Amino acid sequence: MKKRYPIAFAIITVLILSLIFYWSKKPSVPSIDLSFESYVAKDVSVLIRLDNLGTLWNGLKKTNFYSELKNYLNWFFNEMPSESLAFSGDISDLQNITGIKLNEENIASVFGKKVLLAMWLEDAGDKRYLFISDLLPDSNVARKLTATSTQRKAFEEYKNVKINYFYGEKYWCIISGKLFVSNNIDVLKDAADLFIAGGIDSIAMDKEFINEISKISSPDYVYMRPDNIDMEKYEFAWPDIKSFLVSLKFSNGMLWESYIFNKGKSGVKNTRFDITVPANALLYASGNFVEKYLSGNNIADNLFVGNQYGFMLLPYEDKFAGAVLCKVKNKKLFLNGFEKWAEKNLDSVKGGQFEYKLPFLGTKKCKYFFVGDYFFITSPPEYSEILQNIILEKNTPGQMADAFNKIKLPNRVCGLLYADPPSILRISLSKNYFGFMGPTAGYMTASKKYFKTVHYFPLNDMPEKEWKNSFSILRRLSGKKIKKEKEKITRQNLRHLRDVIDLYKTKFNEYPNDLNVLVPKYISEIPAELITESTTTVSEMDGAGGWFYKEGWIFLNVYDQDSKGRFYTQW
Repeated sequence: MKKRYPIAFAIITVLILSLIFYWSKKPSVPSIDLSFESYVAKDVSVLIRLDNLGTLWNGLKKTNFYSELKNYLNWFFNEMPSESLAFSGDISDLQNITGIKLNEENIASVFGKKVLLAMWLEDAGDKRYLFISDLLPDSNVARKLTATSTQRKAFEEYKNVKINYFYGEKYWCIISGKLFVSNNIDVLKDAADLFIAGGIDSIAMDKEFINEISKISSPDYVYMRPDNIDMEKYEFAWPDIKSFLVSLKFSNGMLWESYIFNKGKSGVKNTRFDITVPANALLYASGNFVEKYLSGNNIADNLFVGNQYGFMLLPYEDKFAGAVLCKVKNKKLFLNGFEKWAEKNLDSVKGGQFEYKLPFLGTKKCKYFFVGDYFFITSPPEYSEILQNIILEKNTPGQMADAFNKIKLPNRVCGLLYADPPSILRISLSKNYFGFMGPTAGYMTASKKYFKTVHYFPLNDMPEKEWKNSFSILRRLSGKKIKKEKEKITRQNLRHLRDVIDLYKTKFNEYPNDLNVLVPKYISEIPAELITESTTTVSEMDGAGGWFYKEGWIFLNVYDQDSKGRFYTQW
């Protein structure tokens, strides 16, 4: 009887281990609904999804920021030539189709509760996209679009789905109460096929995608597969990255949670980090990423370098001081190796100091020294004593500690990042244009198959006067762009008028007495010059705007200089 117990124990142990193995290998379950993704084919390059738009929109409308944003956008769209706005034709055509003016309320209805944008970027000529919107069911826009889709003669009917056409070779249809828009009719047909097949062969059924998307808890995300993107055209250089996922949460700010999924192992370890940094630091980045590039076979690497490297930006008088740091295992060996390297590669090495040429910043004097187990290089050299005293005091980094507490910093990480944008701008520009943002903090952790980054950006509404000041800067920058666009279109109109005048001269062997002679046979109407937005034609230059025309000569009648400093009258 006694011999049976070991056998029974072994059987029970095997059963328990089998169950544990089975449960641990259960397929990942996505934490968000993937019904929108079930309309998208597996070969998609980029996915962008936003949920709960109504909640976000209603919250935004209560802020001072919104009223100033609205004023800015009204000004921008009024000033920017419609020819320069790629979507102006879309808006016009959509308004004609539905008979509804796309005001603030109706735009919110078009976007509905949820939107998804899918893009295919696999080769240089591949610019397909699919936009899906969950139309508000009781909205005027939803009723009009549904009625138009049902009653209007379709451009093409595919498996009981009426596909309609609108401005700029774009196609739209209504499927199950959702609005679908694409610049490729085959993409809409694929969406219809996937809808009929219940999403089989869609990205929503892709095991790899499900496993990755199950990591996030927010339905607002950006997902990218570099292998499905033309790297040369879009200047991506991610050969080792399988996919990239960013999740966004909005609550008194924005919580950024991203995952970089590797094709191989990450090669980076998480460790306990000391936040060896002064409380007044403006920027702090620290990590042990170098471990990925150290093979471990080099004895010197293992002796010299510890598990933490970093950079700090600090306020010093009315400027900045910078410091680079690393944790060292063997100070004597490290210092000996560093000084030998410095003699060969750096200038003016003497007494713990050297000179180093930085891109855009010129040559800077630096000093190197130890504080505890950390090796520092600071610039300017005189800041080194201040830095040593601050670090040795071991003060708790006040607002930095508060920023890290908001993201629940894990015990072990492979990277830390802290930044105080308002203070950095206040020093560099003597004015704070980022008063709506507080100090930000984040961390990175590594697993065998991915890196995870969490970063919190606190956002605050400002008084109306401060938003006006911030948007005034944006208006000045936008004004330069608007001026260039107006000049570009005015040049096109001027060239067109000159070509038409030459055409008339060729046919009649004389120039027209007046530009109105060209209407409507040669041009439908006299185009405006957009500098003063005038179509007036004069035969005596007075700079009041419009066109100067006389005996075949045509110029701008504007006394001013263009964005390149040339007089308009010399165009």
